[in-house]
Amino acid sequence: MLQLHVWGEGGRISVISPECLASLWLLLSLDIPYEIVTSSNTNVSTINKLPVLIEDTVKYQGYEEISAYLIEKYPSSRVVGSSDLSKKEQLVNLALLNINLHKIEYIHQYNLYINTRNYEKYTRKQFQKYFPFPMMYNQPLKFYNNAQAQVALLGLNTKGGGFFNFTGQTSELAQTEYINDDADEPDQVAISTLHERQLITKSKEKMALKESKNSLRCLVLINEYLQHYIRIFAKRNAEDGSDFGPIFDTTKFSSSELLLYAYIYSLTFEELPDTFLQNYLHLKHPEVLDFIKVQIGTFNKILYSGEKIRGPVADEVPSLWNEIKYLSGYLQV
Repeated sequence: MLQLHVWGEGGRISVISPECLASLWLLLSLDIPYEIVTSSNTNVSTINKLPVLIEDTVKYQGYEEISAYLIEKYPSSRVVGSSDLSKKEQLVNLALLNINLHKIEYIHQYNLYINTRNYEKYTRKQFQKYFPFPMMYNQPLKFYNNAQAQVALLGLNTKGGGFFNFTGQTSELAQTEYINDDADEPDQVAISTLHERQLITKSKEKMALKESKNSLRCLVLINEYLQHYIRIFAKRNAEDGSDFGPIFDTTKFSSSELLLYAYIYSLTFEELPDTFLQNYLHLKHPEVLDFIKVQIGTFNKILYSGEKIRGPVADEVPSLWNEIKYLSGYLQV
């Protein structure tokens, strides 16, 4: 039986990994026996990343590898396979998949880890459910540091560069128009308690301004990436009359579309304190958001209606004792 390890707790799946969500939605769309393990344990993976699909003793890691294997080996009437697509369509699907994994992924990282409100009031608290003491503290910090490096690839959380710099466009607003940037000023030493409070207030205002700029960049970027899907759908379904829907087949979804649904679900998750992305997509692309919400509702209804989800047991548990076993070589990945 197939076994899929994902982020989560008990019988609930976490939104911190859209790749996990898309993998399990794909799995439940196939007519094969499986079980989902909410281990939240990256030690089961040789690349230190979830999701991991295990069949017998073979492991498939990451959504791209998992989806390619499942779709090829277990054809389904609900999933677009390679035989259903022409060579050109396969390239289009691959291009869209890469937009998800290497573009939208960085917006997701920003939304959960770099956005202060979401990180402090939601994301960091989730790790307390997934890990015991003291791992509950160092794991979110590790993901936070990783997210900082990733979002820099899109010009988020960095200094300098044009507003649309990564796309090759020129910013219409000078950097000084965002209020004078004092980032290069030397650190000031407080000379009194009042002066110290003023410096702290100024520092908070600068951080809030920087975060607002980054959030605005995220909105520009997510709109650009969604436009790829919208234009391809409109071109292929000109006579359909729908604003948005399945791209390659009206009754099936492709691997790239499924991953997009997972990213939008995570970006617009209602429990996040800062819902700036949800508000923007609701105003800018309501047809896309409404369609994806219907698909997600169908997937989750199937997912939580059965008893296919279980928590980790024995060596699957991300405990300090098992961590020591992995470090000592007693447990092998």
